[in-house]
Amino acid sequence: MVVGIQPCFRESRPDPSGAQAAPACLKGRDKPPVRGKCGAGRNHGGAKGLAGQTGRTLFRLVQRPPEITGESVMKENDTQSKLSLKLQAYQYLKAKILSCEYRPNEFLNEQKLCAEMGNISRTPMRDALGRLEQEGLITILPKKGLMVSGITEEDVHSMFEMRLLVEPYALRTYGSALPMEKLEQFRELMLHPDRIEDFCESDDIFHELLMSTLPNKYLRSAYDRITGLNTRFRIMTGKVSMINQDQTCEEHLLILDAALREDWVGASQALQSHLELARDKAEGVIKVIRLW
Repeated sequence: MVVGIQPCFRESRPDPSGAQAAPACLKGRDKPPVRGKCGAGRNHGGAKGLAGQTGRTLFRLVQRPPEITGESVMKENDTQSKLSLKLQAYQYLKAKILSCEYRPNEFLNEQKLCAEMGNISRTPMRDALGRLEQEGLITILPKKGLMVSGITEEDVHSMFEMRLLVEPYALRTYGSALPMEKLEQFRELMLHPDRIEDFCESDDIFHELLMSTLPNKYLRSAYDRITGLNTRFRIMTGKVSMINQDQTCEEHLLILDAALREDWVGASQALQSHLELARDKAEGVIKVIRLW
């Protein structure tokens, strides 16, 4: 980084004697001429002295950029590689947990997990596990090890309580920022449910759209945490039909029709009713099957 010297734009005042006055910013710097043995005058305040002084000042102020060496490039590449491995480990483990390939309450071995990913080092793996613990997907038990977090009946109740608090609020308050063309596309899709290949995925995308304009990062973070819980709960209860496609499409259409009229209060009320029905179905499922 080069630090520039501020030029002096202040006008010098004329000397009554007619001599040229030094600029105001240089006052106090002039020194009387020093006579050497040869009799030549060396005026340190003159043009040559100022030029030399300025040159020395610039020499002190100029900072050379760090030299790029093979070692520095290797260090940078190594850092990027570690970050990439952390992300890969996180995404790999999260996908396994959300798909219930790693079952709830199943114990995991850190060394085996590293081997599964091609014998990566423990540093990126531990970073990924710590991140998953913060998201509530992994539980670290002292003297026991790592365990995939289970899902309890209380977890399911809490999940729907959070959804009922956040989703209608987000739609009522920030729904006006939703893209109308996306809402129209979903309305067309709900009118033809036979065109939907994966209904659960379509349902997730629809609710994500309704939440997409929520600007509050704290509410958003809390909501994102329960989406994984919802995914796992659906997979765990897959043998029991939780979703009636025709009924769900009708409920979605009530939400969409109100939103397309820009009736955000009506849309949020329809969403509230939709979530309450989903909660009641989930509670009925819990009574039928045993969660892991």
